[in-house]
Amino acid sequence: MREVRDPALIASWFATGWPLARVPSAERAAATGWFLTLLAERPGLPPPGCVVDLATLAMEGAYTKLGGPTPDDPTLRRALRDWEDQVLGRLVCDPRLGGVQDAVLALPPALRPEAAGLFAALVLGRLCPDHGSSGAGVELAVVPGVVRRELAQPGGAGPTPEAVELLVAGYEGLVAGARSVPELLGPGDLFLLTWMERLRSLEARVALDQLATAAASTELPRTVRSRRRAGTALSRIEEESAYPVGGFSSISTSGALENLVTSELAYMREDDGPPGDADLFDLRWAEGELLYYSRDEGAHHREHRAILVLLDAGLNGERTTEGGVQRLILVLGRLVAVLRRAAELLGEVELHVRLAVEPGALGLEHDLVAVLLDDWVKRQVLVVVREPVAASNAWLAERARFGAVDCIVVHGTGTTASWAPADRLLARLQPLDLDFFTEPTALLRALV
Repeated sequence: MREVRDPALIASWFATGWPLARVPSAERAAATGWFLTLLAERPGLPPPGCVVDLATLAMEGAYTKLGGPTPDDPTLRRALRDWEDQVLGRLVCDPRLGGVQDAVLALPPALRPEAAGLFAALVLGRLCPDHGSSGAGVELAVVPGVVRRELAQPGGAGPTPEAVELLVAGYEGLVAGARSVPELLGPGDLFLLTWMERLRSLEARVALDQLATAAASTELPRTVRSRRRAGTALSRIEEESAYPVGGFSSISTSGALENLVTSELAYMREDDGPPGDADLFDLRWAEGELLYYSRDEGAHHREHRAILVLLDAGLNGERTTEGGVQRLILVLGRLVAVLRRAAELLGEVELHVRLAVEPGALGLEHDLVAVLLDDWVKRQVLVVVREPVAASNAWLAERARFGAVDCIVVHGTGTTASWAPADRLLARLQPLDLDFFTEPTALLRALV
């Protein structure tokens, strides 16, 4: 990486490189967000035209080959042509680009420039991952204030030989990096842009990566023997949890209209007929002679299970590093893995899981857990809320009237959980307290 401090050279480099963008863009006002986001994510800037191309593609720009002006310098013209073939052409042909564009357009308008700049930073990170001697000249370390000034008030600086040389080195370095990369779009780009509102900061993205790694590295058994005795009956079953099993078992003259035998429609007359002549279908209906399919009277009942996971406020003090990862991230990752596995093993149960934390505790980490478990939230199995302990206690007491309930209190080492059941139905419920040394397999067996 080369550091440039000469304002005149930066102005010439910027004024010469901006018109070289291959993807036409009319949003010069949004370009400030693109470049500032890129500077926040990476230590330097590539040629300005590259940033405009990538950011405009993310905002559903239309790529046209040789859409911009052709430079006079033959070396720069050849490097620009290679940039179109090796980078822009591959991005447009990638079917995942449509999903990226949809994710950016789904964001609030104020976040779209920042998301487009982040997309450009992700692609450039694969083209030039290192900044050593091999990457010299690909990116320039420039002062953000000079870039902001050039975007707000573009100067009339003309091309200089040194500026053209910098642009050629930048394009050639990016093309060389693209030739050694199998995919320009990564599998996590769409996920990152979809959750841009919660993952705007680098801190959140690093914490999410560590949380997902901790969840993936948690070893859990594939099968777990249920701790509940077979054949036990619940004290009460909601009517909505009972539904008939089997198919139609017989035909009778009573039933619902949707179970009507289709051959009965042959008695229905197409026209009104002469006055006083009754329709045979209406006559059979009035006399109760229409035939209906009857279902089997057997019914299948689903067991109701409710699990309350209460994250104690004392977890705020557990941020010490253990093996390069915060202990808080480690235990939350294990908890995510256990909840996912428990939901899979209890697939035939009417399961409701509530992940609750007191207001003001675990701001970032609580949101990241909700992001990782979003698939269970969409299936209406999991609810992630911020509420007082009394509200969680009331929810668990209500669920205890219809089925089995469990309570998990997660607290830090050396702290005492503040949860205590107040309802008489929960008097015999023993909360399962977890600390940072709890075995995840034991927790899974206790739940299942």
